[in-house]
Amino acid sequence: MLRMLEFSCRDVTEAADDYLERRLGPWRRFKLRLHLRICQHCRRYLRQIEHTIALLKALPKERPAPETSQALIEAFRQRHATGSASASPPSSDRV
Repeated sequence: MLRMLEFSCRDVTEAADDYLERRLGPWRRFKLRLHLRICQHCRRYLRQIEHTIALLKALPKERPAPETSQALIEAFRQRHATGSASASPPSSDRV
């Protein structure tokens, strides 16, 4: 019986989007909520996602200027080409 109630931290990360968008079925939603009651790390993870979503929704809807878009694309390509896509940005780039 207990095995049926198990929901791991990995399960939470995989289901977080569906949970926040209210697309989880009742049984998975119940198991996820049960896991959240005992796991402070997953509660913090979901709060961070909710905060990020709220910040993104608050951004202006205008598109950036073409030169800004092109500069961002080029910066991404350079970072990806050097293999540092997963690395942290230099401290001067941090917010």
